Amino acid sequence: RKVLEVYIEKGMKDGQKIRFPGEGDEMPGMEIGDVVVVLDVRPHETFQRQDADLAFVKKISLCEALCGVDFTFEHLDGRHVRVRSAPGEVVKDGDVRSVMGEGMPRFGNPFEKGNLHIKFEVEMPDVGSLSESQLEVLRRVLPGPSETPMTVDGEVDDVVMGSFQRSSATRSSSSVYDSDEDDGHPGAHRVGCATH
Repeated sequence: RKVLEVYIEKGMKDGQKIRFPGEGDEMPGMEIGDVVVVLDVRPHETFQRQDADLAFVKKISLCEALCGVDFTFEHLDGRHVRVRSAPGEVVKDGDVRSVMGEGMPRFGNPFEKGNLHIKFEVEMPDVGSLSESQLEVLRRVLPGPSETPMTVDGEVDDVVMGSFQRSSATRSSSSVYDSDEDDGHPGAHRVGCATH
């Protein structure tokens, strides 16, 4: 029995084949076949690969989103990389930032690398975690509401928002909180109209 040594080059992808010509089984009267190794790349717990690019999700606090991001992570090669946002930069929930040249080596040219993409998830403060004095400070330093309460004649019904609860009457009907996959169009929302 012969032992074949498989060398996996930097930048090789899932499903890529490594062929050993003439190393297959020998059958009487038949040409010797090849041994073909197919790479099966296991998913990583942190990074997702997109060709030569890498991506991962980073959760940050609201303070970091407003005042600046500064964190360190361990890369696939064991290096520790420090990532910082530009001075004065505000990071919004869902924003994606790229770090050039910190992705995967390109197959056939390992000295050239893809990019690293970081998607940020901004974690908001818990309910009741901010005191009234802290909220007052935020009101002074942050921009005001995009809309001011309109002035109307007569009485106004004053209501307070609560946690999301689907009413029993709308459990099977279309609504603005239906799946993004409705109607076969990802990202689409159904909108219901109410008459008064």
